[in-house]
Amino acid sequence: MIRYNNELKCFQAWNGGGTGAWYRLDTSCEYSFISTELINCLPSIILPSNLTLFNDGFYISLGIFNRFNGISLDIGLTFDYKKNLWFSYGNDRLGWKSGNISIDSKQYHCIHVSLSIYNDYIHYMIKNENNSIVLGEDKYFSYQIDPLLNLTKDNINSFGFYRFDSIAQNKETLKSGSQMIYASMKKWNLRSLSGEILPANQYNIATNVSGYPPGPCCTNQERNTIHIYQEIKWNQSNISIQYI
Repeated sequence: MIRYNNELKCFQAWNGGGTGAWYRLDTSCEYSFISTELINCLPSIILPSNLTLFNDGFYISLGIFNRFNGISLDIGLTFDYKKNLWFSYGNDRLGWKSGNISIDSKQYHCIHVSLSIYNDYIHYMIKNENNSIVLGEDKYFSYQIDPLLNLTKDNINSFGFYRFDSIAQNKETLKSGSQMIYASMKKWNLRSLSGEILPANQYNIATNVSGYPPGPCCTNQERNTIHIYQEIKWNQSNISIQYI
């Protein structure tokens, strides 16, 4: 694995704003990667029966960031409680981008997720757990995303990745009773520019993102909603976020 921090001062991805609770891991900005893959076992979503105004957002994300300016593109799945399906999306400084993938977690509870960087686009693909059936894919071209991400063929060694599992809420519904149970991840691997495949571990995961250590973050109230059942060298975890 090649260390690039001598080129320029590097920056972690900005962790965004809003109110909610999340579990997040970023690769260290000192290292460059061109693709990543993992297995996600999608969580169960529980909504309170007395919730009349729904302001919660459930997200299982795998994002990309530029190591030299912190600009990021969030890519992942969000849960649609009316359709009972997970839908893909992208989100950056320019706004929301609806994807083309829908996943029924009752049919495919665990999925193989990959994110790869090419000269002028980012490829997000979901397969079944044993990596034999393509369930859907999205491509985000450079003209569709924040130009400050600087996705060009001459800039391929400038990127890192992050995992981001969250319930985003506004302040009024912070204790609504929404629950995201057993968001499980395993076999998180990273591919360097040289083609070397490495597991996410204590050597290539950032020690903090905007002041937060890896894992659960935010205010004490929000941190107390996050329950960690398993966490092994950052490449395997099992968490729940419960506003109860």
